[in-house]
Amino acid sequence: MSFKEQAIYNARFRQTRLHSHEGSDCACCGKNLFPSRGKPIPIVPQDKGGNWKADNCAIVCSKCFDELGGFEHPNLIPLSKLEHLTA
Repeated sequence: MSFKEQAIYNARFRQTRLHSHEGSDCACCGKNLFPSRGKPIPIVPQDKGGNWKADNCAIVCSKCFDELGGFEHPNLIPLSKLEHLTA
């Protein structure tokens, strides 16, 4: 299973720069994701109790996605690594 389009849209909207049309920032490194769309990654893996809703979805750049372990990463991503994630 994976995130539904609406969950990804909501997570992307949550991370969109305020008062800007420049897109969102990577939740990890803060890199502007415009014009790319970034990659959705679960903050809490499903096998650790995570869900497939927007509140468990962070949008990150390709580099951070790979560093975090990809879509099937095995561990909880600490919020300290997602310092650019907006609530």
